Amino acid sequence: ALPVIPALKITDRGMVDVERFEIIAG
Repeated sequence: ALPVIPALKITDRGMVDVERFEIIAG
């Protein structure tokens, strides 16, 4: 089952992978 909180979150810096805590340029 997928977690309620999505693994990818949109931030002012782009997309952030909260599981690996990496900034994904977007």
